[in-house]
Amino acid sequence: MKHLFLSLFITAMSCLAAISAQAASKATIVKNSKSNYRIVVAANPEPAEKTAATQLQKYISQITGCTLPIVPDALPATKNEILIGSTNR
Repeated sequence: MKHLFLSLFITAMSCLAAISAQAASKATIVKNSKSNYRIVVAANPEPAEKTAATQLQKYISQITGCTLPIVPDALPATKNEILIGSTNR
């Protein structure tokens, strides 16, 4: 269980780091309980990737009051995405 939690934590932090790197100075994912961001997973995500996406969605919602949608990478890309796991992006 500790190993799964650690894996999920590392995945979530990697996603946030990727957003930070992409935005260079600052990224606002949620403002006033609204967001243009979405969480993207592979069309057939691994169980840990699905869990990581769900947990990230849950914690962002608890903190901000905004629930980001989780979508498959089969949908067209947008500029406001949080990628979890191996996607086609």
